Amino acid sequence: MTQKKVIPVKYFYYGMLLCAVLVTSLFLFLWRREATAEQALNKRGVTVNAWITKLYETKASKRLSPNYYMEVGFFTDSTKKIVLYNTDTVSKAKSASDKILESLAKQTEGLRQPIGCYETATIHLPRYEIYKSYNINDKIRVQFLPEDHRVMRIVSNN
Repeated sequence: MTQKKVIPVKYFYYGMLLCAVLVTSLFLFLWRREATAEQALNKRGVTVNAWITKLYETKASKRLSPNYYMEVGFFTDSTKKIVLYNTDTVSKAKSASDKILESLAKQTEGLRQPIGCYETATIHLPRYEIYKSYNINDKIRVQFLPEDHRVMRIVSNN
């Protein structure tokens, strides 16, 4: 009869140590990625008004607590400015009608500004209390990255 060769216990410990190192490195990678997204939002984030279009919760199983989500719709803020008229060519002597037209042009200048493309994004809400404080069609302020609209956070309620 031949005996089975016993695997030393040290290999079991080496395997456990390797698993611990892999889990720790994965955790640090994900944590660093989130911290990098926060830094990018602080440096390059664009703040716009958004409207809540959907509130929902998902649950993987009966025993797990649900995850809460909010879907928001917003217009990407365009930084392009449109010049309605050239102030250098406006003469010094203006008639009353010219003054009225100029004041109307200044008042409606904001209406002609581009507001960007309509986008939607989903935001994860960490707690039930936060989830219940919002309603559909509430107006909120959000901050997003111009190059990736999925990286987003809520700035404040209006």
